[in-house]
Amino acid sequence: MSSGEYQYPEIEVQKGKFILSKKGYWIDIDLHSDEEVILKIIRNKEMDGLRFTVISDTHSGYDVFVSQLRDMVKDVPDFLIWNGDIVNNGFTVEYVTNAAIMESLPMPVYPTIGNHDIWNRGEDFYYRYFGPTRYSFSFKDCHFVFIDTSVGLIGSDQFDWLENELAITDMKYKVVVGHIPPIDTVLARFDDSELQYPELRHNLFSKAESDLLLDLFARYSVDLFLGGHTHEHGMMEIGGTIVVTSGALGGTVGPGDSVSYLDIRGINGRLVPEQIEVMSTEDVGDNALKNIRQAARVFLLSSIINNSFAIALTLLWILIMSLWWIPLRSKLTFRIKSE
Repeated sequence: MSSGEYQYPEIEVQKGKFILSKKGYWIDIDLHSDEEVILKIIRNKEMDGLRFTVISDTHSGYDVFVSQLRDMVKDVPDFLIWNGDIVNNGFTVEYVTNAAIMESLPMPVYPTIGNHDIWNRGEDFYYRYFGPTRYSFSFKDCHFVFIDTSVGLIGSDQFDWLENELAITDMKYKVVVGHIPPIDTVLARFDDSELQYPELRHNLFSKAESDLLLDLFARYSVDLFLGGHTHEHGMMEIGGTIVVTSGALGGTVGPGDSVSYLDIRGINGRLVPEQIEVMSTEDVGDNALKNIRQAARVFLLSSIINNSFAIALTLLWILIMSLWWIPLRSKLTFRIKSE
């Protein structure tokens, strides 16, 4: 084999026939003992700048987001942010499945907890499979801070922690990630309506907390807030901070919703979010039956699997009762006829 050039991230050469990535992918280079091979490994120039992908509101909708993950892997982002409502019902089986998908990806994955992730006490499974609900890290001169908005509120303790994170970093960029945004990114306004189900709001449940969060962003020059939850892609700039929501990628959708995700790059001193549209809003609105089937899939399938043992016992009980009732009924019929 002659010398060649391979564009692949974070690879390491080992003895044998393979070049291995750190998360399990390989390139077969077919080495032989009687050959001398000069292998030049280079990084794609696009990878020199910061680049990452953001998905949210997958809701265990594997038929939608898994195929998109394959395309994301080909583009080789630095990492993936999975921004809340990873699962739909908070069941163990959903966490096990999504954790396995995360582990299989050849890039780091940073999750955020969403409101659906805590259904049925799912926060316990979230912590077990995905880790803490608030954390931070720095990468390529950018500081990322992940907050927990799963109950629609932030709370004073988390605000203190967030402010400290923003105050002590000296990174060029600052990004805050949270599932529920502080403001509706489509209508550019706050929703203070008294809804029976506050989760239907497109922003934090407390306007006072939204105001405080946006004030922190302005004081500490936060470049970008990444949100989800609304199932709509929207972007606005407020106080120097770009607030953007990515759309849904697997959950229930309806007219006006976006089936999309974000590709974000560092360009000319700014973080530039680009929406990658998987299905147009027109197609979403025109596919009511498909949307209903998808909703039934994400709500019912995991419930059936998670409760399969209870369902099996119920069916067994029905079967036993039917076997007992048939001979009992025939005896009663015989006695009535005899009399």
